[in-house]
Amino acid sequence: MSSVNAEIHNDIQDELKSSIGMTVILVSLMMFFGTLFFGYAVYRFTTETWPPMGMQKINLMLPSMTTIAVSLGSLFFEISKKYLNKNNKIQGKNFLILSIVMGLSYVFFQYLLWRSMGQLGLYTSTGIFASLIYAFTWIHVAHMSMALILFFWAYIALLPREINKKMLRSFTNIGTFWHFLSGIWFFIFIFLFVL
Repeated sequence: MSSVNAEIHNDIQDELKSSIGMTVILVSLMMFFGTLFFGYAVYRFTTETWPPMGMQKINLMLPSMTTIAVSLGSLFFEISKKYLNKNNKIQGKNFLILSIVMGLSYVFFQYLLWRSMGQLGLYTSTGIFASLIYAFTWIHVAHMSMALILFFWAYIALLPREINKKMLRSFTNIGTFWHFLSGIWFFIFIFLFVL
């Protein structure tokens, strides 16, 4: 009985450590992106014309495609997690692959966005408007790339092993990180490209 209690105690400790770690990461990212959004808002609402300095507004096609890719990545990840919770490893891995494909699509659409901005003459040296867009998107891509690496790690971890509590906990944390970044992208999309 004591070994069962010890196992339960260890599970609770692992869960707590995992939750606290993810909370610290998300709060840090929230503060970081919050600072960027605040700086952008100050600039955006103190400028008389928008976009400033006669620059062209960025076409919504690529940012919209990026938003769709991120949203589908989140959806497929949740479906994958549902199958893994039911111990269906094959379907879980299949939907995780779809999440990875959507994540890679997101990175590809961001690359196309940067190319299209260059064709409009918008570079980091063009002014604060372009610099802010590049800053938001570069930083976001860097974090999404970390999430993609975690997706690949999760896929590899699922190959030889049976699904266990620790794996599901890690999987949930990876999903939380991805969903958080998806939410951040939604705000970037609205504030930088739509408004």
